[in-house]
Amino acid sequence: MERTFLDLKEKLSEKVQTDPALVNRIIWENTNGLRILVDNDVVQHIPEDQIMTAELCQVSGAETAPFNGVKPSAVD
Repeated sequence: MERTFLDLKEKLSEKVQTDPALVNRIIWENTNGLRILVDNDVVQHIPEDQIMTAELCQVSGAETAPFNGVKPSAVD
């Protein structure tokens, strides 16, 4: 089974009991502090049974702009 960004978004939303439509992007922060915008490719490389910590943040319009120079992966 191929895992996708939408699958991850649905599962995370279910865990934190929120509407998946309110999740605009998921950002993964690695052990070095690098923040990566999650896309389907990133999701497919997340190890099975990976332990994650999720944080939901409400962002303003300026903060919803795409990251500049960052490849499309924590939870916003």
